[in-house]
Amino acid sequence: MKSARIGYSYATGVDHIFRRLENAGSTTTVLSPSQAQSTEFVDVCKKNIQAIGAVAQVYDEAWKDDISATDFLVQRIQFANGSRIMALAANPRTARGYPGDAVLDEYAHQMDSYAIWAAIFRQVALGNRLDVLSTPNGEQGKFFDLAKDLGLSDGFAPSPNPTRKGPWSGHWIDVNMAVADGCPINIEEMREGIKDNDTWSQEFLCVFLKA
Repeated sequence: MKSARIGYSYATGVDHIFRRLENAGSTTTVLSPSQAQSTEFVDVCKKNIQAIGAVAQVYDEAWKDDISATDFLVQRIQFANGSRIMALAANPRTARGYPGDAVLDEYAHQMDSYAIWAAIFRQVALGNRLDVLSTPNGEQGKFFDLAKDLGLSDGFAPSPNPTRKGPWSGHWIDVNMAVADGCPINIEEMREGIKDNDTWSQEFLCVFLKA
């Protein structure tokens, strides 16, 4: 559960770059709400791969499954050890594409969240990791269900933070916590620019608006 623009997608990309470098032949599937957002995720990963001196090929390919070819585009980061990061726009079909670790980026803003959840969870069944991160998007959808179950939906940090429940580690960080930790967002300037308390609360303070 996160504020907008505090670097969680960036940090998640870095984490999975190192996981793929350390685990030959492994896969991360990243599902974003749109093709543009998946492209942005890959572009940031490319810069960080270069920054750490690693080597990878980056290219696009058409996505297909057992049903048929599609017009979906998958962006692949292929490492020399056989590992890969696959980034796609989220839908129930692409969520079934690749076994391995998975990332649901801005999950609250993905269409068909329940069908995507059913598809992606079977992909991580064999001990793989699923990272779910998002700003809120109203009291609806699977992300809200997860947040509520973990005590992350009340508009303030749980105690303890992060919290644990079953296999889940739940993390909550709003813009105030991020800025206190060094994130260079000018809070007063942002609030003045938005001029809407509901938008500010949901995008930056981790508050789910009523449906």
